[in-house]
Amino acid sequence: MKQDVQELITALAHSFCKGLSLEESEVLGMLLYSIGEAMLDLITQNTLKN
Repeated sequence: MKQDVQELITALAHSFCKGLSLEESEVLGMLLYSIGEAMLDLITQNTLKN
């Protein structure tokens, strides 16, 4: 899981360096939103367990 996230972040960094079209930016925004939402869910679950 950790390696997958690292690879994703690397891919995102390369995308920013190359420049993005409007459509690519929208997809990237949705992806980042989904990642953030998943991270918040994990944090919430871990907090409730403790």
